[in-house]
Amino acid sequence: MAVAVSAKFSVDELFQQGVAHFTAGNAVAAETAFRAALDIDPSCAEAMANVALLRERDGDIVQAESCYRRALALNPSCVTTHLNLGVLLLNG
Repeated sequence: MAVAVSAKFSVDELFQQGVAHFTAGNAVAAETAFRAALDIDPSCAEAMANVALLRERDGDIVQAESCYRRALALNPSCVTTHLNLGVLLLNG
């Protein structure tokens, strides 16, 4: 089921919606919210890193790696994203 996201939300609001959906176990709604945040601000490294995590959990290793690398290009100092990419590459 597709989840509609209103354009009247800010990047931060969409990011927080994504986190809430993720925490509640709704991966589809979480990814929709994170991608909507990225549509508004493609430089949101945190949203990209969360999309990577969701892609990884869904078994899409190639897309997860690509998203982790994009997140690191946006924010190379994020230790968590480096760690997640490293674990993905080690286990992938």
